Amino acid sequence: MRGAWLLGGGLVALAVLAGLPWAAAWRPAAREAAPVSCNADTPQLLAGQALKVMTWNIQFLSGRQPVPRPDRPAPADPVELDATRLAQHLDRVATVIRAEAPDILLLQELHDGAAATDRQDQLALLRARLADLYPCSGEAFYRKAAFVPGEPAFGGVGLKLGILSRFQLADGQRLQLPAAEAPFWRAPFALRPALLSVRLPMRPGGSLTVATTQLDTQDAAVARRQALMLSEQIAGWRAEDRHWLLGGDLGLADGLRAPSSAGVQRIPDSQDVQDTGAEAWLTYGERTPDAIRDLLWLDGSLKRVEARVRHQGAETVSEHLPVIVRLLLPPPE
Repeated sequence: MRGAWLLGGGLVALAVLAGLPWAAAWRPAAREAAPVSCNADTPQLLAGQALKVMTWNIQFLSGRQPVPRPDRPAPADPVELDATRLAQHLDRVATVIRAEAPDILLLQELHDGAAATDRQDQLALLRARLADLYPCSGEAFYRKAAFVPGEPAFGGVGLKLGILSRFQLADGQRLQLPAAEAPFWRAPFALRPALLSVRLPMRPGGSLTVATTQLDTQDAAVARRQALMLSEQIAGWRAEDRHWLLGGDLGLADGLRAPSSAGVQRIPDSQDVQDTGAEAWLTYGERTPDAIRDLLWLDGSLKRVEARVRHQGAETVSEHLPVIVRLLLPPPE
């Protein structure tokens, strides 16, 4: 009898231990505050000033790998990236950012706590490297787990969006976007796509809302639902008379799944493609015709001055190239 009790107790204990990862899974709210930090003496934006913005998916400092094609197998990328490779790629990313020195930097695919990348907080590492440029930052996770059963790199995962800014941030928000369905045993550890937005106060009044995200590039139906939610969020900003801009890895969201064209400027837009050719705006992988994936959407109140894709120094760092825009904020009212 005692043996049966011990066996039963052992089985219960094993079941409890096996279920702990699911019980402890990350469950973010539909909307929640996103952490922001600023140095005490950070200046505020000024109405009418020039602003330079860059968006870049740095692909967790993995370095550029060939994109698989039907006639070529996927590259044999290591499950884990060693500290030496990560340090080299961090140097390259920081060099490109410093060369451009945007006032606001929108980042996607940053790792934080991931076993595959030495459990680095990559946003913190970048901010430390660029402390003289960016006194402010905001962040939001879109995948997070201390342990994922069956993950090739044994241990945790952490994936987040980041914003670095020369100018003061007042607050941040994380908005949960629609996600692709996953088997029930994987769902607690799957991607939870999100929109990270921060608000920058503007003197003598008003503010600029800046946002970044990474949309689904595998499931067109999910991407449509995500873009629809972005459109609803943009409509809310416009109803509040906010000035805003949004950038990121938006996949095929431009066009059919883009927000309503009224009051929204796109980078690139059809005129850009007509003037310079689509090749100038290809940002992903081997720059095939469907590779305009990294985009910026601007409020109609912002005056675009110049926009481009950067190649130099960026092509060996990530599958994605940075997109840069110079603009003018609206004058004081």
